[in-house]
Amino acid sequence: YIYVIGVLGFVAGMGWAGDFGAPRKTPGFDWVQDPVVFIAMNIMGVGAFFAAAGGAIYVLIAGKALLPASNQLAHPAAKGVLGCEQQ
Repeated sequence: YIYVIGVLGFVAGMGWAGDFGAPRKTPGFDWVQDPVVFIAMNIMGVGAFFAAAGGAIYVLIAGKALLPASNQLAHPAAKGVLGCEQQ
């Protein structure tokens, strides 16, 4: 959910800024003079942060699931599954 909210914020901010004439792939900070574009670009930046954070959280959770469990009881639903039996 964090990733999706971030991507939606990124897209909404970028689209909103584009509607108000924010330059694309242009060096400089001329767009800062227009407060609406400035707010839209900040929404895009916050959305990018949340998208990156959500992606990092996903990688951490998926990576943790790939590591072998040490000294943990198997989940009750995993009884009888190969590799999850308790000894």
